[in-house]
Amino acid sequence: MFEEYLSDANYFATTARETNREANVARRYYRASIMCGWSAMEAFANYVALTFQEGQVLEPYELAFLNDRRFGLRRGQFTILEKTEHHPLAEKIRLLMSRFVPDFDFDRNASWCQMLQFKEVRDQLVHSRQEEDETELEEYDKEISRGLSAIIDVMNVLCEGIFKRPLRKKLTDLKV
Repeated sequence: MFEEYLSDANYFATTARETNREANVARRYYRASIMCGWSAMEAFANYVALTFQEGQVLEPYELAFLNDRRFGLRRGQFTILEKTEHHPLAEKIRLLMSRFVPDFDFDRNASWCQMLQFKEVRDQLVHSRQEEDETELEEYDKEISRGLSAIIDVMNVLCEGIFKRPLRKKLTDLKV
């Protein structure tokens, strides 16, 4: 599903740029692009978690973390509990990077920093306190260009670390 969300994000960003209609219509497309872009990253993390669920690569607590399951000790034994517990997406990606791309520099990698900035843009949309969206179109365009490229770069690094091959070319070519 993450591939479709990446394509959708690209489509909406491209449509926003090409629209000759009023600014509110372009903003609508940019917002949709941002939502789809971040949803692509969430779907990618879920895809990786499901892939590992079928194998014996990760520790049970790592799988529980990736699958938003609560884990702990019960009578001195490690147990995955039936309860769910939300774990932030960035922390799931950080776990995967630490495990499969151990030399990844979170502090210096531009894509990682831009991905986190893109998350903030998405969070401002989801948890908006504004009555109307007055964001400049150029600002939206800049954020989606950097954010979508960053998400694709981070996914690509993870694919190379986990699966020993890059994302498909049709996805890496989606950079807006």
